[in-house]
Amino acid sequence: MGSVHDRLHRRAPLAVLAAVALAGCLHAPSLLEHRPTDPVVDEAITQMWAQEIRRVAQPGDWILSRSYSAVGDAIVLATSGEELSHAAILDPEHDAVIEAVTEGVRAVPIGDFMRRNRYAMVVRPSRMNAVDRRGALGRARSVIGAGFDYRGMLGLDDTSAFYCSELVYWASRIAAWDPDPPTVVTPAELLRYGQVVYFSGRRDDPQLSRDVGGWLEGQAAEAERVAAAARGDDGGPVRVDLEPSATAVAGAAGSGPAPSARRPPESDTALTSIDTFAVERLAIQRDRGR
Repeated sequence: MGSVHDRLHRRAPLAVLAAVALAGCLHAPSLLEHRPTDPVVDEAITQMWAQEIRRVAQPGDWILSRSYSAVGDAIVLATSGEELSHAAILDPEHDAVIEAVTEGVRAVPIGDFMRRNRYAMVVRPSRMNAVDRRGALGRARSVIGAGFDYRGMLGLDDTSAFYCSELVYWASRIAAWDPDPPTVVTPAELLRYGQVVYFSGRRDDPQLSRDVGGWLEGQAAEAERVAAAARGDDGGPVRVDLEPSATAVAGAAGSGPAPSARRPPESDTALTSIDTFAVERLAIQRDRGR
C-alpha cells in the first residue's frame, strides 16, 4: 500500500480542480494553449482525428486528452507525468465517447469530443480482453445521467457520481487487480494501466496543417469514386464540390501527402510516452513514402 504522503499527494491535483470549479472557471478557455488561428484548418483537423479514431479504437478503449480549458490548465499544472486533463471511454461502433463532465455522465460524438482538445491518445487497458472491454463500456453506459463527483475529487467516496478518470477506473474494474488503488485517480495515472495505441499529434503542430490538406484531397477523391460507381456509366466527368471550408483548407494547407501515407499506427503498438509515440509515428510515415 502507498504511504500516507503518497495518498495525500494523489488527492492534491483534483482538489485543485475542485477549487477551480467552485471559482466558476469550469467553462473558461485555456490560458496556456491556443488553437490554430485558421478556424477552417482547425475544424478539418478535428474531422481527420475523429475518422482515425473510429478506425483504430475498439469498444471499451480509453481516450485521454489535453483540453483547451482553464480546468485543463489547472490539472496539468498540478499533476506529474504526461500533460493530460481528461479521460473517457470509447464506443466507436456508435461514434460515441462516454465521459463524466460537470453536467454529469453523458455520451457525445467522437468529433465533438475531439473538437475540445489540443491532442488525444487512445489507450487499450491491460489485463482486459475484448469481452472485458465491452463489459466496461456497458458499465459506463449504464450510469449515463449520473452526477459529477465533486466529493470524489477530494478523496471522499460517492458511489452514485463520477469524475472523468474515476468513471474510467471504475467501469474497467481496475481496483480488482490494482495492488495500490489510488484515493484519487488522475487522467495521467491511467497510463499505468494500459498501452497507447494511437496518438493524434498536437493540433497546433504545423505538420498537421500539411497533413490535413492531403487528407481532404483524399476525401474528395473518394467522394468522386463513390459518385462514379453510383452512376454506373462512363459518361462525362463527375463533379463533386467540397464544402467551402474544405476547399479553403486544401488551398491554405497545401497538397500534403497522399492520404494512404498518413495512417495511425497499428493498433498493437504499445508506448506510454506522448513524445516517444510522436517520434515513432513520424518514422512510420517516412517509411511509407513521405
